Amino acid sequence: TQSTIDSGKTTTEEDKQDRTYDTRGRMLTSQILMTENGTGLSHSYTVSTSGITYNTLSQILQMTRTTIDGGKTTIEADKA
Repeated sequence: TQSTIDSGKTTTEEDKQDRTYDTRGRMLTSQILMTENGTGLSHSYTVSTSGITYNTLSQILQMTRTTIDGGKTTIEADKA
């Protein structure tokens, strides 16, 4: 869990499930609950990262990030 406070807004990132890694220690998947709180603000959403592939220098070639915010789902996909 990580928290950041900026101008009265507190943002907390909490793993919803254990991250997975390949045999070289590179992340493969994550699922994070993001919570933002402040004066007049109480907002939570989930960010999942998956489909990560790496090149021989361990740089990410492609990945998919899915954000679920209430009834809205946003999918960002990088393609090699």
